[in-house]
Amino acid sequence: EGQYGAVYRSRGVFDDEMLNVAVKIPKGDPDEAAIQLRHEANLMRHAGCSQIVDLYDASFDESHPYLVTEYVPHTLYELMLSGRMNQSIIRTLVTQTPDLLNMMRRRNVVHLDLKLDNLGLGSYFPGEKPDLMDPKSQVLVAFDFGLAVSLGKMGKRYIAHAGTRELNPQYPPEFLESKEVNATTDTHIMGRVLGWCIAGTDANSLADVVQQATAIHQRAPPPSFLQLYNSMTQHDPARRPDPQKLVDLAGKVADDLDVRQYFFSQIVELDVQRSHGVWSVSDEPTSSILNRISLESPQSTM
Repeated sequence: EGQYGAVYRSRGVFDDEMLNVAVKIPKGDPDEAAIQLRHEANLMRHAGCSQIVDLYDASFDESHPYLVTEYVPHTLYELMLSGRMNQSIIRTLVTQTPDLLNMMRRRNVVHLDLKLDNLGLGSYFPGEKPDLMDPKSQVLVAFDFGLAVSLGKMGKRYIAHAGTRELNPQYPPEFLESKEVNATTDTHIMGRVLGWCIAGTDANSLADVVQQATAIHQRAPPPSFLQLYNSMTQHDPARRPDPQKLVDLAGKVADDLDVRQYFFSQIVELDVQRSHGVWSVSDEPTSSILNRISLESPQSTM
């Protein structure tokens, strides 16, 4: 198990359909775990859109707190590590990132932990695998809202967080310097994620993205991608693109990717860096979990 708990894959009946689901079981102090799961569930529901993992059931009972969510078949980390990342997936990430960020921004929710482990690729049929070569079947999905915060009406807040430049290089400068969280915090983080996906590492600058990506793909990224990355990772939060500008920039990248092969023209094995995981993942739940949670006849406690 991980430091904070475990995630188990199972199947359950929801709305008269048998679905693949993920069961999140925390560990540690049960009272604190229940409070944390309630916080996470509330923000997931508040930020809900097609790019946010579906929440099916939850218990905040201190004796056995849990969340039951949509099962996301692939994480970006797993796709990169297995050599299955391709240009079709990059196109999906680019074109669906604006929707994900816009919906959370409209709801004043900041995920704060968008990374390869917490971003997945699903399909339009929850829990089912997408066609990795067909962008029309793919959905970018964000999950694990354990660190998410609400900005409220102020649009900015300061939080206590142990993040450092060494352990969390994806965080924007204002967060690392003063723990400021704002409406474009996730924009910066997702820009770093996009660069990571083509460069195989969390590159620290635009020049690093170009150098690493060119070495991997034997071709420089299109200027439209570099413009998107550069705008999203601006040092000044006020200079990062608003939702409409982000859509326009992503559209230009998609147009370029539709007419030319820039990324992963051959199978590429990457030595992918990974953030320290705090949740372990298992394919099958233990008998004790099945005894405590009836996925066949869920009783919502939200």
